[in-house]
Amino acid sequence: MKVDRTRGVTLLELLVLLGLLSLFAGAAVPQLSSMMGMLELRAGALRMASALTRARFAALAHGEPWWVRVVGPSAFEVGPEGIAPVRTQLPGNVRFVAVTSGGEVRFGPNGWAENATFTLGYAEHERSVVVNQRGRVRLRDREDG
Repeated sequence: MKVDRTRGVTLLELLVLLGLLSLFAGAAVPQLSSMMGMLELRAGALRMASALTRARFAALAHGEPWWVRVVGPSAFEVGPEGIAPVRTQLPGNVRFVAVTSGGEVRFGPNGWAENATFTLGYAEHERSVVVNQRGRVRLRDREDG
């Protein structure tokens, strides 16, 4: 009986394939790590922008001042005047790298606020959350100027 050796793979071919797959997987891990950091940075900026927007709308709805204040390298608080604030943490390794207005924004009963910028960073990447005098909130990457 004759054995057909043209089908299947040899052990050597299988080992070469596994070696190539592990090489590609090893090259992809740093990219995935960087991408996760960028996602954490985006989530942190969105969390800060959301808190600012909620404080503005709460000030408008209740007719009383609300504020957002940075209280640590990765935490901020939100609340009305005279009531215990709610503390929120930024995700992962995201930190505040620069703040203006002393790290605090106060929204008046009309929804207006002082100009402020909260810059968040992760590794060499940064995103800013900007509040204008009318209380409008927007996100800005470092390259946006």
